[in-house]
Amino acid sequence: MAVTEEELDRAKSVVLDLLGWGVTPEYLVDYGVSPGALVRIFSDLNLRLPTNLLRSNSPPVVENNTP
Repeated sequence: MAVTEEELDRAKSVVLDLLGWGVTPEYLVDYGVSPGALVRIFSDLNLRLPTNLLRSNSPPVVENNTP
């Protein structure tokens, strides 16, 4: 699923807010956030990937839709 830059920026903002409120990166995986989305967001923000990301059921897929 392709997302716009605006949607990606909003997702990054939400993730930063959640992390600021003490939500762990691992909780996002456990809660069912798309592994591909997490890889893209965390990579773009230069954050460490959740440790349980590779153990999740879906392998991470990264789509770079920037021109």
